[in-house]
Amino acid sequence: FKSFESHTDLTDVLNQVGQFLAPRLQAGGIEWHALNDAAERRKLVVKILQQIPVFWIWDNVEPVAGFPEGTESVWTAAEQAELAGFLKQLKLDKATKVKILLTSRRDEEKWLGGVPHRVKMPRMLPDDAAGLALKLGEEKNLKRAEIADWQPLLDYCAGNPLTLLVIATQAVKMDLRGKNKIEDFIQAVRDGEQHIEDPDEAEGRDKSLGASLYYGFRNAFKEDELPVIALLHLFQGTVNVDALAMMGKVGDQPLPELQGKTKEHLTNLLNRAGEIGLLTQVSPTYYNIHPALPWFLRQLFERHYDGQDGRSGDAAALRAWADSVGRLGEYYLQQFTEGNQGVILLLALEEANLLHARRAARRHEWFSSVIFSMQGLHTLYEYQGRWAEWARLVNEIVPDYCTKDYEPVAGRENEYNFVMDYRVRLAIDQDHDLARAGALQEKLAIMIRRQAEAVLALPEDAQMDEKQRSRIRSLGVCVFALGQILHDQGSDKCVNAYEEAIRHFQLIKDTTGEGSAHYALGHAYLTLPDIRDSDDAEAAYQRSLSLFDTNDVLKNSMAIKQIGMVHYTRFIETRQQGEPPEKQMQHAHAAEQHYQQALELCPASAITELQTIHNGFGSLYTDIGQAERAREHFEKCVQMCEQIGDRHGAGKTRLNMALMYGRVTEQEENPARRCDLLFRARAYAQAAMSDFKHYEGRAANYEAEAQQLLDQIDQLLVGLPGE
Repeated sequence: FKSFESHTDLTDVLNQVGQFLAPRLQAGGIEWHALNDAAERRKLVVKILQQIPVFWIWDNVEPVAGFPEGTESVWTAAEQAELAGFLKQLKLDKATKVKILLTSRRDEEKWLGGVPHRVKMPRMLPDDAAGLALKLGEEKNLKRAEIADWQPLLDYCAGNPLTLLVIATQAVKMDLRGKNKIEDFIQAVRDGEQHIEDPDEAEGRDKSLGASLYYGFRNAFKEDELPVIALLHLFQGTVNVDALAMMGKVGDQPLPELQGKTKEHLTNLLNRAGEIGLLTQVSPTYYNIHPALPWFLRQLFERHYDGQDGRSGDAAALRAWADSVGRLGEYYLQQFTEGNQGVILLLALEEANLLHARRAARRHEWFSSVIFSMQGLHTLYEYQGRWAEWARLVNEIVPDYCTKDYEPVAGRENEYNFVMDYRVRLAIDQDHDLARAGALQEKLAIMIRRQAEAVLALPEDAQMDEKQRSRIRSLGVCVFALGQILHDQGSDKCVNAYEEAIRHFQLIKDTTGEGSAHYALGHAYLTLPDIRDSDDAEAAYQRSLSLFDTNDVLKNSMAIKQIGMVHYTRFIETRQQGEPPEKQMQHAHAAEQHYQQALELCPASAITELQTIHNGFGSLYTDIGQAERAREHFEKCVQMCEQIGDRHGAGKTRLNMALMYGRVTEQEENPARRCDLLFRARAYAQAAMSDFKHYEGRAANYEAEAQQLLDQIDQLLVGLPGE
C-alpha cells in the first residue's frame, strides 16, 4: 500500500518493494541496501515482480498531476513522467505477476493516458445508503422503521456518498420526522438548484451535490457570515482558525471582512461548517476540508471577493491569507527553537498551506511573505531530513533575493540574510561543498556584522529592544555557522567561533543558542586531532544538556547520544592501549546505554538524528563482535539516508557495512562462507564508492578509503571458491 497524498517519487515507491522483500533477497545473496543505482533498483524490482505475485495499491494518486484541475502539482514534470513510465513498463511486461490498483477521484487521462484500465466507482447500493443515513441519525435516535420516510432523500442523493453525507446531516440536525417533512425539505433543496452552476463533471460531482451544499450554507450561516466561509477556498485541505483570525489583524492590509471577528466567533462558524459536512474537526483549532469540495468553495469565494460594492478583491484576500499562514509558520519555528517539538505535527498539517502561500507570494512579488512561509517549511523539512525538496524550494527563490556575485538585491536585504543562510546550510548538509559554504557564509557575515555594530557598541548594562536582540541573535547564529564550516574543514579555529557565538547568546540570555554552541564545541574536542580531548568533549556536551529545555526531547537526545560517542571513543582508545577487557567493555556498555536512552527519547519523525543513532549502534556492535545486531542498525540507517536523499551519509554507512562484513570474514574458517561474506563486503564497498563519486571529488577521502578496502577484498578473494 502506497499513499500519494504527499510527495512520493519513484525512488520511494521502489524502496517500499525492496525493503519489504529485503530478507528474501538477502537469502538469495542480494543485498538491497548495497544497490544505490536507480536504474539497477528499478530493474531488480521488475524482476522481483515477475517472480512474486504482488497486489499493490497506489492510493490517492490525483495530487500527482495537481488536484483539483489547474492546481500546481508538487511533483515535477519529470517525476510525473517517471511514475507513469514505470506503470507503463509493468503493463507491457507480459511476465509480471503484479496487479496495481490506483485510486483517484478522476480518470487521470492527462497524466496516464491509456496506461490504466479504468473502473468507474458505482453509486452506493440502496441498502448501503440507508445504513449510512441510519448511522448519521443515531444521535437523534432515528429508528430503522423511520428510514422508509427518508426514501425521497435517498432517491435525491442517488447513491452519491458525499451528497448523502451533506444533506442527511442537515436533515438530522433539523430533526425532521415524517415523510411530508422530508419531501418538503428535498423540494426546498431542489428549488435552490438554479443558483448553482454546473460543476465540472470530470471531477466526479453532480448538480445535486451543489444544491445540497447551497441549501446547507443558506440555512447554516447568515449572509454576513458567508464571506468568512468563502475564505476556506484559499486553504489547501486544512484550516486553522488561528490563521483566519490573523487575517483580520496582521499584515500590511488586514482583511475588512474579518476585522472584529474573535477566535471564538470564527471557531463557532467552522463548527457549524462541520455540522453540514463541509469540515471535519481534527483538533481544537484544526479542521480538514473534504477533498471533493474545493470547486464549490471557489464559486463562493468568487462571489464574495470580486472587489465590487465595497467587497474586497481576490488579491487582497489572498495577500492577507498568505501573510497569516506564513506568520503562523514562523511562529511555529520560534516555538520549535524554544524546545516545543510538538509544533512539528502542526507544521506537517500546515505544509500544503505554506507551499501554496509561498507560490502565491512569489507570483505577486510579496517578498517578505515568501520568507515567512519558507521559515516554517525549513523547520519541517530539516527536522524530517527532506533535503532534496528543501533544496528545490531554496534554489527557486535565490534569484529573487541574491545577485550572481552573492550580493543582496536592492530593497530585499532583510530577506537576503535568510536566503543566504539557507544556501550555506544546503552547501554543507547536502552538497558537502565546504569551499562554497565558506564563501557564502563570509559574504553573509560581513553584512550581519555591519547590521549589529551599533548594538555591540552599547554599554554592557544597556537594555535592548527586540530588534536589537534580534541583531545580536543573528550575529550569534552567523558566527556559529562559520564555526561549523571551519570544523568540517578540520580547523581548530572553529573553537574561537563557537566561543564568540556563546558570548553573543549569553548577552541576550538565549540558552538554546548557547546550548547548541557548547554542543558543537563538544564535537570539536571529540573529532579534531590537534585538540582532541574526551574529557573536554564530555564536559561541553554536559553543559549543552544542562542548557537545553527538559521538554526539548530532540536536543536532549542529541546530547545524550554524543556523550555515548565519548564513551565509544574511550572504548576504542582502551582497546588500542591494551587495557583489560573488563575496562574496555565498561566503556562499551556505557556507550550502548547512552545510545539506547537517546533512541528512546528521539522523536520518530526526526529522521536525520535517528540515522546517526543507528549508525552509532552499528559501529559499536561491529567492534564488540555482534555482527547481526550491527547489520540491523546499519540497514535502518541506510534506509533513512535514502529516505532524505543523503547520499553522503548512505555512503559512509555502506562503507561501515563493508568493513563489518570484512571483520566477520576474519573469524570465519569455512572457505565458501568466507567467499560469500567477502562478496557482500565488496557489494557494499562498491555502492559506497558510487555514493561518494556523486560529490565529484568533494568526498575524495572517503573514495580513497573505499577503494583501499576494495583492493583488500579482491586480494582476499583470490583462490577462494566461487571467485
